[in-house]
Amino acid sequence: LNLLPPEDAEQLAQSYCFLRRVENHIQQYQDMQTHDLPTTEAVQQILAFSLDYADWNSFKSGLDNVRAQVHAVFDKVFSLSKQEEIDQCSQQLWTAVVDDADLLENLKTYGFQDTSGSLTAIKQFKNAAAVKRLTNKGAKVLDRLMPQLIEGLQKVSNPDETLHRLLSLFEAVAGRNVYLSLLAENPDALTQLLRLSSASPWICDYLSLYPVLFDELLDTRSLFEPLNK
Repeated sequence: LNLLPPEDAEQLAQSYCFLRRVENHIQQYQDMQTHDLPTTEAVQQILAFSLDYADWNSFKSGLDNVRAQVHAVFDKVFSLSKQEEIDQCSQQLWTAVVDDADLLENLKTYGFQDTSGSLTAIKQFKNAAAVKRLTNKGAKVLDRLMPQLIEGLQKVSNPDETLHRLLSLFEAVAGRNVYLSLLAENPDALTQLLRLSSASPWICDYLSLYPVLFDELLDTRSLFEPLNK
């Protein structure tokens, strides 16, 4: 299924074989179904020798190392699950399918300070006349873009301010679906816009007046070129 990197899959396979071997030796010696390590010194030494270790301490060190490697792989999987949880939070903030209390907690997850004000801004934007007039195609574009925007805001130092600036911009250009599509389909352009909007409200005001310049977000070289005299 390729759900894990090959090196992690190989590590888990080797660890499983080792742990199964340890389990079998424990059960064979004690002649019972148990997974507990022996506590008496004599039995500890017998187990270590049977597994080709010089003594109990060297075996225990090897066992602890294998356990740590397994935990490290599981931690990676858990981190992926946390990312999926974060992705779900951004979807919820746009679709508002949960209670406001949960939405406010979601905003805290992304580093917002004025969570109440930011949630109100999102709701007002969603109910703005320009957004309400979107075609089905335009609405689907916005449904893709807004969760990306919310996730991206956690990377700026002033997410509340930046959110308000960008919502004003999006409302101004909502009738021209091509500009929102550009951002939804080009993560680098959205990241660039987030960075610039965080630094100053000027970029959002300027793009509201001249949305044709959205294309420049795809080319950072032209964006920062000096104006021709």
